[in-house]
Amino acid sequence: MLEMLRRFEQEGDEMAKEELLSDDDDEESTDAETIWNKLTPYERNEFKSKFNNNPNDLLYLVKDLPLWKPWWEDLTTINRQQKIMELDVKDKDGSTNRPPILKDIKRLENLTKKSPNSNLVFNLVNVLYAYARTCRNFNGDIFETPEDSILAIWELSPILGTNESLVYENVSEAITIGNNVTLQNPNYIQPPEFWHLILNDIICLLSSSDNVLAALSDIYNLFHQVSTNKTFASKSSNPRVDDPRKLSPRLSKESYKRKIFLTEKKIYFYLSYTNSLRQTDIPELVMKEVELEKERKIKEFENYRKDKESIEEMMRGGRLGKDQSELKTGGDDSLITEI
Repeated sequence: MLEMLRRFEQEGDEMAKEELLSDDDDEESTDAETIWNKLTPYERNEFKSKFNNNPNDLLYLVKDLPLWKPWWEDLTTINRQQKIMELDVKDKDGSTNRPPILKDIKRLENLTKKSPNSNLVFNLVNVLYAYARTCRNFNGDIFETPEDSILAIWELSPILGTNESLVYENVSEAITIGNNVTLQNPNYIQPPEFWHLILNDIICLLSSSDNVLAALSDIYNLFHQVSTNKTFASKSSNPRVDDPRKLSPRLSKESYKRKIFLTEKKIYFYLSYTNSLRQTDIPELVMKEVELEKERKIKEFENYRKDKESIEEMMRGGRLGKDQSELKTGGDDSLITEI
């Protein structure tokens, strides 16, 4: 979104732009809010109109944006046998792109005296789905507009977005519940192949406990940043009215802050829970179930595509036969009329 705003601003009058940007401004380091505030009311309305009503008009804004590569793809690869192997992929400075794992995670028994439900791992799959989808929606930068990222995570994961004590029974349920949201919300519309991409993301994330811990730590830091930032907290008490994804019902300032806090604590619980699974084969077993779910979805899509093509072919054939029949009938009527 930041790059889109920059490109949109660059389309305006260069002289006017120079007046808006002071000599000390560094456009590359300017955040989205600063650029937004520099736009005139007319420019803001024009941008909103293009973004909400005419997505095709925004192609020129995004065509040159760098394609973001998820950090979990840098750390994993899938071989021909569809097995996941962790790689030691590092940047030139010797560090990986994987988000840092939260330090000194408390043991699960220190957080709760109850033994966790055996199906709790499926809830974890739902959280990872929301994380992967949100990262891709925001081109990898979920911290650029943290409130929007948080809203997306709440929408995509009922585990994090509600206070209900939900426990999913299987992988399919955990993933489908999030996907249903994307089917009902135009903000998440993507081609069917995108669904397979997200499933592959979850497979990569489940390939190691460190990947899962890194993803959860990233989500935790996102919520923690908002909960500890007074500026964000005051803004987020009233979700953007012009955002079609706004929360319903709208939350008061205190309710919003409390929901942020509770979600942060819930994520920490899953961090501790995941840490307790390090010496088990549960993540690997669940990963295999996601692989099976992906294969099933691909097969469903292929069958749907074939059925659609068959129906379209039948309809074309039926239309052709009807047209020929009408042509013959029309010819006989003309002959009778002449006689």
